[in-house]
Amino acid sequence: MALVGALVMVVSAVAFALVALNGEERVPVLVAAEDLAAGEVLELTDTAEVSMVVDDRLDLIEADNASAAVGSALAVPVVAGTPLTESMLTGQAWPDEGRAVTTLLLTAGRFPVDAQPGWRVAVYAPLGSGGDGEDTAADSGSAVWSFEAVVSSVTASGEDALFGIEFAEDDAASLALANLDGAVMVALGSDGGG
Repeated sequence: MALVGALVMVVSAVAFALVALNGEERVPVLVAAEDLAAGEVLELTDTAEVSMVVDDRLDLIEADNASAAVGSALAVPVVAGTPLTESMLTGQAWPDEGRAVTTLLLTAGRFPVDAQPGWRVAVYAPLGSGGDGEDTAADSGSAVWSFEAVVSSVTASGEDALFGIEFAEDDAASLALANLDGAVMVALGSDGGG
């Protein structure tokens, strides 16, 4: 097996040398200067330039076109040294303008057990400190605030779950005032739960 691996490396090196000797033009392209996470907005300092022979099928981002890539969010994680391609970018920063993201830890029984990323949901939460009881949202006379969101991630934690949610930026101030210990999440319509 080691002999096969060595043979593949030799053949690859010879092929690369032949391409170089045949005068294929080398073009500066962008590579990741460090490990980058999915969702991270690409900045020029996150990239480095490397000259290589470009195959149009790979959709590599040429250094001359760096300004078009900078400011886009990564759709996938990228390891340092990996050439950057158009397909790795979402085309815009995440979340969209006017949207916000946060995480929400909900206790068992306060969310749909089969909730998945992409579901459209409503979150109901009592306003204020909420007192000592867990059923604050149901307490007579307490104000309940609600907002719509889209689930972006779900991480189970025992019977509880941590939800990544995306919602309207205008709701962020009210979210800060809500008692999230008493929050309840429900699925909305066939778009979210079907």
